Amino acid sequence: MASRKDLKKSVKAISDYYASAANFLQNFSDSSQQEKLTEIIVELYNLENESLKKLAESKKSDQPLKKYFRQLVDEHNQLLDKIEEKLSTLEGEIFKDFTSTEDTVKE
Repeated sequence: MASRKDLKKSVKAISDYYASAANFLQNFSDSSQQEKLTEIIVELYNLENESLKKLAESKKSDQPLKKYFRQLVDEHNQLLDKIEEKLSTLEGEIFKDFTSTEDTVKE
């Protein structure tokens, strides 16, 4: 069963992804890479807003708080999985670009 501690862990993970994405965004000059990272940051921002709305709604409804937190943690984890997938894809593209640049330099 999910707890407030689990929710805090998920929120911390989201916060860490913000920091990582912002760091990547500063270090890359290629506009297509910046667009992908910006998309990740926007997705995180939207999730936070949605979570705050759901929290406000949960206080008004009869839905038990524990059930709400469990749903929220599940949603956060799904988003984190999507972001990991995007970052892995981006990492692969960056590595591919790097190796193709190396090949060009060797020629």
